[in-house]
Formats: sequence, C-alpha cells, structure tokens
Amino acid sequence: MRPMATSLLLAIVLISLAPRAFASQLLLNSTGGTMMLGTDFVVSGATVANPAGTISIDCPITSVASGTYAITYNCSGGSFSYQSNDGTTSVSAPFGTAALVLTASGGGRGGNIHYYYSFAGNFTGTEILNGVSGAIRGETSEHIGPLRAQIGSGSALACCGSAGVNSAYTPVYITDYSFSRLVKADDLWGTNQQILGGTGTGPKQFYGPHGLTVDSSGRIYVADTYNCRIDRMDDITGAGWTTFGTCGSGANQFSTGGLADITTDSSARISVADPGNNRIVRFDDMSGTNWVSFSGTGTNQLSGAQGVAVDSAGKIYIADGGNRRLVRIDDMTGTNWTTLTQSPVIGSYIYTFGSPAHVAFDPTGRIEVADGNSVIRVDDMTGANWVSTNVGTAIQGLSVDTAGTTFIAGTESSGGAGLAMLDDPATGAGFSTSNFVSQTGGIYAVPVPSPVPAVTVSPSTLTFTSQNVGTVSGAQDVLLTNFGSAPLDISNIAAGGAFSETNDCGISLDGGSNCSIGVTYAPTATGTQSGTLTISDNAFTGTQTVSLSGTGTTPATATATATATPTATATETDTSTPTATATPTATATPTATATPTATATPGGGRIMVSPKKLSLSASPSASATGSITITNTGTGQLNVNVTAPAHDPPFTESNGGPFSLGPGGQEVVTITYSPANKGSTSDSVVVTSDDPTHNKPIKVKISAKAK
Repeated sequence: MRPMATSLLLAIVLISLAPRAFASQLLLNSTGGTMMLGTDFVVSGATVANPAGTISIDCPITSVASGTYAITYNCSGGSFSYQSNDGTTSVSAPFGTAALVLTASGGGRGGNIHYYYSFAGNFTGTEILNGVSGAIRGETSEHIGPLRAQIGSGSALACCGSAGVNSAYTPVYITDYSFSRLVKADDLWGTNQQILGGTGTGPKQFYGPHGLTVDSSGRIYVADTYNCRIDRMDDITGAGWTTFGTCGSGANQFSTGGLADITTDSSARISVADPGNNRIVRFDDMSGTNWVSFSGTGTNQLSGAQGVAVDSAGKIYIADGGNRRLVRIDDMTGTNWTTLTQSPVIGSYIYTFGSPAHVAFDPTGRIEVADGNSVIRVDDMTGANWVSTNVGTAIQGLSVDTAGTTFIAGTESSGGAGLAMLDDPATGAGFSTSNFVSQTGGIYAVPVPSPVPAVTVSPSTLTFTSQNVGTVSGAQDVLLTNFGSAPLDISNIAAGGAFSETNDCGISLDGGSNCSIGVTYAPTATGTQSGTLTISDNAFTGTQTVSLSGTGTTPATATATATATPTATATETDTSTPTATATPTATATPTATATPTATATPGGGRIMVSPKKLSLSASPSASATGSITITNTGTGQLNVNVTAPAHDPPFTESNGGPFSLGPGGQEVVTITYSPANKGSTSDSVVVTSDDPTHNKPIKVKISAKAK
C-alpha cells in the first residue's frame, strides 16, 4: 500500500505545477470531487490540474475488518479511470488490491471527534494516448477528512489525491544477494525473467553481489562484493565475461565484503564505492588503467561511503553514510568539496540525513538519495524542495529510469519488500512492491528508447499426448500478450514440423491486449516429434518461440473372430443290404464375419472472425459504423453468440445473436459509434462459439475517436 510521504501539502502544490515527464509515466494529482461509501467506494469528479482532466474511482467492497483503532474496507475490481479534458489521454483499469481505512482522533470530555478516510489501491489496465493503446500499472490514493461524523452510506467532499501510472513494461536488472545471481526481468514481478550465475569464484559466478550498472553499449557491470572484484559481461547470458580486482586496500584492489555501488560516466570510466576502504575509486577500463582513489582529507574524509553517481556535467556525488551527509566534488582530487546534511526549514521542521547509502538522478537532474527506509529528493546541493517517502524496506539499491520512475532494491528480511517502485517521492504516487527477489543487492532500470511493444507468450511449451498417425489432435492455445506501450506489428506466425496453427491475432495487436494461437498436431509417423511455434514481430523483447512436442502412435487393427460350425451329421438305413452310403447333407459354414467398426471424423462448425480490430471515427452528434463478419468454415452447424460492447453509449450492436450458421454460412454484426463529445475511447466485442478447435472467446478490439 501507499508509503508515508513528508511535506505532503507542499509537494502536491509543487508537483501539480510540473509538466508531464514522458508518455510512459503519468502523474495525476487531484483535488475536490465527491466520495460515496456503500456497497462500493466511489470518488467522482476529482479534478486534475496538469494534465487537465478528471479522475473517477469505483472499488466494490469485498470485506470489512474492524480493529481497535481503524476500520478497513477491503475492495477489488471496479475501475480507476482518468479522462483528459482535451481528449488525448484516457486511463481505464480495474483494481487489484485496494483498501479504504477509517481512523479517528479526539474524544474525551470535550468530544470533538474527527474522522479520516484514506484510500490506496493498485491497478492494471490500459492507457490510450493520442489514439495509441498501452498496457499500464499504477497506484492511487485519496484522502477525505477531517469529518465530524462517519460517512456511513452517505457521501462527503473529497480532499486530495495522487496517482502514478506507468507502462507495464519496465525492464530491470537486479542482483540477487541471497543466491548470488544476476536477474533480468521485464518488470518487478518477474515477467520474462532470465538468470545468470550462482555462488562461486569462477566465470559467470558471483558471491554476494551488490551494486550494478549498464554502460552506453549495454554491457553490464556488477560489484561482486565477497569476490572483491568487478564483473563485466555483454548481456544476461554472460557472454564476454571479464573480471577486474582482488582483495586488499591497494591499487586495483577492493575491500573484502565492502564493495557497494558502481557507475559509469559519459567517458565510459568506471567509478566504484569501496566503503570497507573508506574511498571512491575510478579507472578507465577493466584493466584498471588510470586507477585513482579518493578518500578525502582532514575533516573532509569519507566514512563508509556506499553510494556514488556522476551527473551529466561529470560531477561526482557520494553518499557518505558514516558522516550522515551527501558529498559533491568536481573531480577525483576533491575540487569544490560541497556537502548537504539537512533540509531547509519546512514548516517548523528541519529534516536531516540518517545514513545515506545510495544516490541517483531523475530526468530533470534532481538528486534522489536512499537513506535507511526513505527516498529523499532535492533539487540541488542546497536541499531546495526537500521531500521524502518512507518505502518500508531497508534500501539496498536505487535507480531512476528515463521516465522518472524510481526503482528500489530492498530486503524482505527488514520487514518490507524485496523490490519497490514509485513515481513521486513527494506523494508516494505509483507505489508498488514485489518479492520476486526478496533479498536484493542492487537494481538498475534499463532505459527504454521510446514507447515500444513488449510481449509475453504463455505457455512457453506445449506437449501433445499420444495421437494416431493420420489424425489431427484438438487445439491447444497459446496466449500472446502485448504489455508494451505501442502496437505489436505481427509479420508472421508459423508452426513447424507436424504442427499447425490458427490464430485470431491479425497483423497488429494493441498494447494492453492479447490474442490466441491454436496449435494442432497431425503426426505422419510414429514416435516422438518436435517443432517450434515462431512469432515474428517488432517486439522490443525479441522474437518469440514456443517449443512443441508430441508422440505419434499406430492405430489399433481389428481381428476376425468367426469359427466353422457343422449344421448336420450323416445317417444310415437299417436293411440287409446296404442301399446308401453315408453322405454329408450340409457343409460347415462360418456363421459370422468380423467387421472393423469405423470412427467418425470430427466435423462440426469452424469459426472465422474478420476483422480482429475496428477503428471508427465520427464527429460529436454524428455516427460511424463498422462490420464484423462471422463465417462457418466447417462441415456442420456452428452456434455463435456475440457479447455487445460494455460502453453503450457510445457503442451499439446489431445482429449479435445468439445465432446458428450452417456450413459456409455468414453473419454480419454491425457496430455503431455515436459520440457525444470529443475524445478517444476503446471497447471490444467478444465472440464465443461451440467450435471444438477454438475453445476460447475471440475478442474484436474497437478503437474510436471523436474529432
């Protein structure tokens, strides 16, 4: 849930005046609106100043827990929505985990009880920005109070809120301290994870790794703490592995168990924090060329400095934890030594550093410092606009991505989360946590060059049980999901070997949507066979493949069971002279013939839906229509049902069924878009059928814009 932010009121004023940073991050600070509490927690009409728009919240209550000091209304589902006034941006997302908490203060003889409602919830869904759909994750909070009475089933004026919305694709590198591994994932929840290493001293091994960074060429550097060395590799496979350093306190040496943060500057020089030796070191390359160290002199000596970062001007910032200060120097001789130890007066308070350990910069050049469990942000070395958020975990690493989202490496053992992220240290907006890696050493947010498509494929393998040669299996589905922020352009989907595929993906898949690929197996020989499903597209995450395997078997053969049975025996006439010879009067004849019983080949209806995406445009108070054609390509009857768009208005549907189609039959479903106001919106039509080879619904996506 939402962490604690200091200087909240000041922060809201400052942030609400800040411009939107990047398309992949959206900060929404709101005021006003109305809160209602009944079967749902509802906020309507909350106003956002920049980018100007309106927030609405509807979270159905699932349970209520009464404690000594608080009542908690748990909720999930429903929706978080934002619509910009200019119609360029909209967000729609259901809540995952969310809760409204009621607390009170006052009482005693004088009464004067005040009630406070605080809501926080995480959501996943889609954002449409200038007509382009993207998958998003986010978090929002609302505050109501003080009130003189509980709301009950009534309503009250809302006070203020904040929300952070991010692209769901947020790739990171993480050092897993407990298992001595390097992990790459496409988000904090381990999507498309890749792992390198294990405990050891050899190539592609680590021992208690901490800090890490990536240079402009994409090479990865890891502070391999208990191996007293720096490891560099070309990528997560460990290609190009090289190391530098030994244990000690001299040149080209690092303290045992003391390595902390690492960074590279614009000249590709490597800077490392070596707190065990109370120094910062810098060298040009992995041979240690031009090794230089800085420990300070006199009263300006470093003590247990763990954090180091270099800004765009080449100035060096040091988190000097033992001296409870942030240090800035112009070069490795200590020129223009400058320190920051506390904030200016904020209200009637002055805030100080406790044990600053890590330092980073946001896209605007502001300084972020990890101090214990808190992320502190200042404008510069004067401490101007000092704000902070307690993230509830002992911070082991800090990184800020190109959109301004802060990524935090924490520790579950400290009582918090192994990983966290937030969009704004002033308000805590966008705060989310994960224990995908529970005991981290460091984190690095991978720069994403622009809005890009990103893909997951599930499952990654398909296995078909025994299938007779000459027959076709039922379909198994693969789900292709675009969780990026741009359309996925699909150039080809193909299955190799004895496998075939059909799909409803079309040539483009919007961010935040998915499609199904049905794979069948038709063995041409007995024994185990393998193949690959290959999806060729423009995903930033690369080409996708699914491993396929199946076993071909021989069909059973019927065996004849007839037995010859005599139907008569020879007899004699009793006379003195034989007058006849016993003669068979019948011939034994089989009474039955075994006949193989044929198995009917599955027929039935087969569904085809075209197109998979509708794009509509109309002026307010006018209408536009689009058609969806449903065809039965099979040899039997097909029963179909079409679920209408959820938003009516502005969308209406005709001829949606349910209906039946004979072989070769078609039905055209018409979608009408009648907008009342300017703006963009999206919806979908869901088609279901009794096609046995396509047992998942087919979704036809609708994007519409009123100009």
